[in-house]
Amino acid sequence: MRPFIALVLFAAFVSPAMFAQDGDTKIIGENIQIIGKQEYQIESFLNAVAQVQRKKFMLQGAVLKGKTVTIIAPGRLGDDEGGLVIPPEALFNVLQTMLKAHKLILVPFGEDTPTSVEFFEIVPINDAVTSSRAEDVRIFDDLKDFNDDGAGFVTLIAHLKYADANQVRAALNNFGTRNSSGILPISQGINALLIADYAFNVKRMARIIELIDRPPEMPRLETININYMDAQELAVSLSELMEARKLLAASTSGGNPAGRSTRDDAVEISVAPNINALLVQGYDQGIQLVRDLVKRLDQKVPGMDELNTGRLHIYEARNVKAEKLAQVLGDLLDVGALASIDPATGLPRPPIAQPGTTGTSNTAANDGPVFVTDRNTNSLIVIARP
Repeated sequence: MRPFIALVLFAAFVSPAMFAQDGDTKIIGENIQIIGKQEYQIESFLNAVAQVQRKKFMLQGAVLKGKTVTIIAPGRLGDDEGGLVIPPEALFNVLQTMLKAHKLILVPFGEDTPTSVEFFEIVPINDAVTSSRAEDVRIFDDLKDFNDDGAGFVTLIAHLKYADANQVRAALNNFGTRNSSGILPISQGINALLIADYAFNVKRMARIIELIDRPPEMPRLETININYMDAQELAVSLSELMEARKLLAASTSGGNPAGRSTRDDAVEISVAPNINALLVQGYDQGIQLVRDLVKRLDQKVPGMDELNTGRLHIYEARNVKAEKLAQVLGDLLDVGALASIDPATGLPRPPIAQPGTTGTSNTAANDGPVFVTDRNTNSLIVIARP
């Protein structure tokens, strides 16, 4: 039917008996415009849709008697702009939405053939699951292909790739329309769900399934370059720190060995061969935690530029003074320079070349180790190249 004729028919059925007039319903071009507040008799609207879209409906008794819906749309009376604009092709969808407000649904049965007629039966939503036709069941391997967001009733079979159907069903139970939807596993051995509900709700559940039905996350390996510290010493320190973190989590979670530490932040730390870098294996959360710690710990020591461009090693002297140990090491190696921490500033003093060696305080020329002593902690800091 041509749009203009269809709209004339619709206008003929838009009568004072069809709605309470606090607004206006007009024909604008090929569309229907609703402005203001109007209370529609659903039965009259159904009759108009039947004439405009040439569809056949069947209803039992007075199922629609006295049932109305109110549409409120913006705009002013007499204004051709604004309001709710409905193209003729959308009238059927508007009717479905009206019926949804009263927990009713349009269920097709039969088909237009020489020996059969297609009707749309109006039934309570509770009966929709048992009233669906076999040919209306939709099967999807990729739920992204399901884009129906109308108010019609849909029966869908969703094949799951990774998640277990029973677990997904448990997650979706609270999202179905109460007392009228169905979410069921197909059968044992087939990892799929049958979902029956309003199309817009099925679409929402399909998006939730997309988020759940994902491949399991696998641990990955990442390299973290170390600029100032020794990778081997840093790896040991970080491993001890991560283990202490796990024990602390266990102590604050009722003695549970796993504590609040989960698989996501568990990591394995090792040293990359031949380069000053860490190899970290784990999941994103744990790897990011190690990255954050490295960023905080691998800091440039003030004054190091004047000493050496090598790596930093710290040794706590226990049975000998750090200054004496530095002197002995310099004598044994016959290379390097001595320096100490200035108590006033906390920074290393410029190094002094070992007597009898070729080392100088010029770091560009000095490839030997630099021994820095810290009298306060009796520690020996060795700055040296590998």
